[in-house]
Amino acid sequence: MMKTAIDMNRRENLKNELRNEFPNLSDAELNSIDESFENFIESVSLKVNRDRQEVARVVEERLNYINSKAI
Repeated sequence: MMKTAIDMNRRENLKNELRNEFPNLSDAELNSIDESFENFIESVSLKVNRDRQEVARVVEERLNYINSKAI
């Protein structure tokens, strides 16, 4: 399961990664990740018309990628 707390730098990197993956998301929608991962994933899945589990997988993959660069 994905960590729910990440530092500001990683959060910004995640938003940038997700901009590439989901280009039709607005900054306001991307900023909602700051409030709740669960709500963010639900919102994105509805916006991009993809399965919630698929969106969660993409977010987790992007976060893992960012974490691997920081090590």
